[in-house]
Amino acid sequence: MTLLDFNELPVGSQISLPLSDRGTLLYGTAVPNSGSSTSMLLTDVNVRYVDKGGNDTTGDGSRVAPFLTVQKAITVCAALATQSNPFAVRVSPGTYATTFKLAANVYVVGSGSGSGSYNGTPQTGLTIIAPNFTNTLDASFAGAAVRATGIISCALSNPAKFDFATIASTAPSTILIDDVQTDLGVTFIGSGNAEYATVRSLYINSTSLLTFQNMGGALLQGCGNDFAGGLVLLQSAALQSFYEIMGSFFQDLTVTWTSALITNFMIVTCTGRISMTQPLITGAGATVIADQSTDIIMPAGADARLSFGNNALGTIIGLNHGYNIIQCTPSADRTLTIDRPAVPGGVTTILLVNQNGNGPVLNFALQSGGIANGGGSYVPPASSVLIVFDARGGGATHWFVLPYTQFGQVQLTNGVSAFIPCDLDANSTITATLKTFSGAAGVISAKGADRVNGTRLAGGGFKLTSILLATGATVATDAGTYDWHVVGLGAGT
Repeated sequence: MTLLDFNELPVGSQISLPLSDRGTLLYGTAVPNSGSSTSMLLTDVNVRYVDKGGNDTTGDGSRVAPFLTVQKAITVCAALATQSNPFAVRVSPGTYATTFKLAANVYVVGSGSGSGSYNGTPQTGLTIIAPNFTNTLDASFAGAAVRATGIISCALSNPAKFDFATIASTAPSTILIDDVQTDLGVTFIGSGNAEYATVRSLYINSTSLLTFQNMGGALLQGCGNDFAGGLVLLQSAALQSFYEIMGSFFQDLTVTWTSALITNFMIVTCTGRISMTQPLITGAGATVIADQSTDIIMPAGADARLSFGNNALGTIIGLNHGYNIIQCTPSADRTLTIDRPAVPGGVTTILLVNQNGNGPVLNFALQSGGIANGGGSYVPPASSVLIVFDARGGGATHWFVLPYTQFGQVQLTNGVSAFIPCDLDANSTITATLKTFSGAAGVISAKGADRVNGTRLAGGGFKLTSILLATGATVATDAGTYDWHVVGLGAGT
């Protein structure tokens, strides 16, 4: 029996194609031809084929009469496909330069994405196809019906742009990208109706970007790029979005949230480190969870609020479960209010660095959680303070400020210093040593009456007095300069 004899088989009859004397190639049941000139095997009812030897005019998309272009096969499938009855376009090895647009509920499946090449030159791939770079989606995605599509096991010779917004989609449609390699950018643009992308094994072999804008979210598995490319997540629409990134790595990660309300948040959850460089996070509603560090510059001329995607008042945004380095060169005493991280479990670390060595301090105020004993409340000049937030089981949360020595210099006038603001409690030890002699020198002391327990911001501090040890009288002629140190804080909240 030849392949052309299939047209003469009764519907429902059993058929097989011998591959050789070692077995059979195909086995199935003859079915109605669904518009094709050749009856399809049962396994091929929802499949149309594309091959370099095909023909868009005489072909019907069967194995024996494939189409020549991807677009022709998509057009034929689109007339038959539904969400519950999707179709696949199977593309043989080769390069297909004619552009195409994806149709609703039709998937393009190649023969393999290929091994890639150094910085994308030359492009390699078992099946290389050319998506329309203006919009890779056609008008069938418009409207309120939920639809799906995807590209599997191909290399792309054009940028891909899956733009649900331009075609007026109003449904949470989905798209699948699996085993795809490209040297150009890939962009997903949602309409604000919670469209979702599953992206597995996507490799961008160049400086181009993988961008998601106003999508309902995405699952990224085994994705990456090199040569200074990056992952960009943008949200301005009024929706809540969720991104899960597993086993993926990019040169850069940029997360920008500009939605009007904090309830329209964006949550980005990463397993392990996600980017070679530090993430750039902007917008009070951006919650990013990743095990890596980020370096943030606090403005020198104003107070600020460090948030983690859960407070509309946040002015700088930190990394949940990460190591946040906050640097500031304050022009005067400044205060950084620190909100509790948004993650319900795990540890978030904050290193505050005061880069000004000439007087101004960096105060900090910890919000929503107990503060362990021994912690301070400010960063002295030219110093750093390490803060750890521990979200424990059962909902308990605690701030830990690693103990540090407070220090400074002060000159006496008539044997007594001006009031020295600092964190102080009954357990604190104050010491002072003469740095510059002037007039006389007594025994330096912080009298009990001159000690005020409390945080620096709340008025805590002390005075130093030069006294005669024998009588306790003030050495009024002591105008020397003293180095002072305070260690030990026992009070927490």
